Amino acid sequence: MDTILLFVLFFFLMAIGLPVAFSMAIPPILLLIFKLDVSTALLPTVLIGSLDKWSWIAIPLFVFLGNLLDTTGITRRLITAALALVGNIRGALSHVTILVHLMMAGMSGSMVGDAAAIGSFMIPGMKRDGYPPKYAAAITAAGALLGPLIPPSIAAIIIGTAGDISILRIWLGGVFPGLILALLLIVLGFFICRKGNYPITARPPFKEAARRVGIAFPALITPFIFIGGMRTGLFTATEAAAVGICYALIIAWGIYGGTKIADIYKASLSAVRSTAGIFFIIAVAGLFSWVLTTLQASQKLSELI
Repeated sequence: MDTILLFVLFFFLMAIGLPVAFSMAIPPILLLIFKLDVSTALLPTVLIGSLDKWSWIAIPLFVFLGNLLDTTGITRRLITAALALVGNIRGALSHVTILVHLMMAGMSGSMVGDAAAIGSFMIPGMKRDGYPPKYAAAITAAGALLGPLIPPSIAAIIIGTAGDISILRIWLGGVFPGLILALLLIVLGFFICRKGNYPITARPPFKEAARRVGIAFPALITPFIFIGGMRTGLFTATEAAAVGICYALIIAWGIYGGTKIADIYKASLSAVRSTAGIFFIIAVAGLFSWVLTTLQASQKLSELI
């Protein structure tokens, strides 16, 4: 009965619009206080214990890396390179959006961060070129789905750490599905753009296109640094994030230039805000799981089956 009450409260709070983290936190806390014969002093121990894993450090680092790519202008250079590769095709900006999402997914692993960074550039540009605002927002949101699939995926880090599974294997397992999804989104976008008679974007001359790709090349090899380093055993997923941050700073300051300390501060502040929400959900999910274990929910379900 207590297990049913736990889930009923959870879904009720979700239905009335309460954020996921609070919907997941309130039911187990209420049961812990009023129903379970367990000391409430265990509450902070369980919450903190859910976060007591070394691999969790990779999450704020990858979120910070994604913000860094945006504030230092690396994202803008990736978009410029993608625009140089795709042209003279109806709906070129739509395809560029997916390609840039694919590039960014292989660098930051943050779905929300990628959508915000790419959308701030691509959605206004698509609207100026005559694309419907709804389509511009939809293709940007759909492209963000590549983030949890393409390594380094933050979702894979959470799954691997929580389930004690190799993060590298999860990353490698997401590459092929991610590429297939990107291809399907491009094909679907092509037919939608052709049906809607969306504009054709002119491709720059070959030399100009090569120049733009060359400028973005240092950023484009970032995913290979991640995977190559982990495959050869040079570093773990957590260390890969730190290496990525150092590499992004080297690119931003040593190659592209123009990056200020204020840009780094802005990226750091945004990463702290995003990571706080993620860690809060992880902590209360651990509490939720602990209460289910205390209620012997899995055993009762097995007996019922």
